[in-house]
Amino acid sequence: MSISKKRFYTDEQYDEYVENQINLGKKDKIRNPYEYINVVNCMSTILNNTGRTYRLDETFDMVCLGARNGFEKEVFEYCWEQGVFPCSVYDLDLDPGSECDFIYDFADLPEDWEDKWDFIYTNCPDHAFDGEKALLEWIRVLNPGGVLIVGWSPINYENDGHQRKDAFDSLDCSYYKSFEEIEKWFCSLPGVSVLGKFGKTVGYPESVDVQEDGCVFNYFLITKEAGK
Repeated sequence: MSISKKRFYTDEQYDEYVENQINLGKKDKIRNPYEYINVVNCMSTILNNTGRTYRLDETFDMVCLGARNGFEKEVFEYCWEQGVFPCSVYDLDLDPGSECDFIYDFADLPEDWEDKWDFIYTNCPDHAFDGEKALLEWIRVLNPGGVLIVGWSPINYENDGHQRKDAFDSLDCSYYKSFEEIEKWFCSLPGVSVLGKFGKTVGYPESVDVQEDGCVFNYFLITKEAGK
């Protein structure tokens, strides 16, 4: 099955895609920090409900994909510190000028990153050159038992997305089918499962005190088994 609804670039336009992502991405990615606080609170509740426990004498690694600048990294570092959770946070972007820890296309990560990350966060699957390829790459580099936190803006699957003249006037590059179809797609992958979902239009765990109008995105928490 496929969850891709629309791609704005052909395979031959990759160089144009990279140039456009860098040029349009220079605008600072500064969101309400409560977006990320809500993500951590919802994630913690869902993981607790699944019976997951983490030893605090271990260390964990997290990467924010498509970060554009250090904002997401700083907020997640703050969140983990408040919970006294030993997680080191890194960020990654396509733009060398972003000064992120890693400079890569998030759909084409190093081969030796297989099973590397305990937590992966991104809210920009719609910025991928090839949406399904990007999602499969994020699962590849996820540590077995780790958690991929991926958020979709409802506008990019409930209709035709943001108003635009052509492929070069927006960061959005890949539109997806419904949130329900995305969930079915994840569940169809061998060894991959959905731990939970929350967000703007799908709601929140009952015990979470959602702050500052909730989240902008709808999120899935995804995990995988060893050897997948």
